[in-house]
Amino acid sequence: MFYFLALFAIITSIISAIIGMGGGILLLSVMTFFIPIKTAIPIHGLVQLVSNSSRVFFLKDHVKWDFYKFYLVGLPIGGVVSTLLLKILL
Repeated sequence: MFYFLALFAIITSIISAIIGMGGGILLLSVMTFFIPIKTAIPIHGLVQLVSNSSRVFFLKDHVKWDFYKFYLVGLPIGGVVSTLLLKILL
């Protein structure tokens, strides 16, 4: 199962790279067949974090750092709000 999900993560990453979207939600939907939803959501978040961080690392010369500052301000707020909503829903 682990190897299948790892392979599927690579495949959905390629889909996202080619199409520009959709790979993350496709990965999450497949993960729910093998992993309970309460476990799949944080694992999916970690996979997305690694994927997006590697993209930023490789494209760091093209990042508009002025916009990044606004993201950093909203990041903790969004994290707290989404955590509270997930605790209510799950």
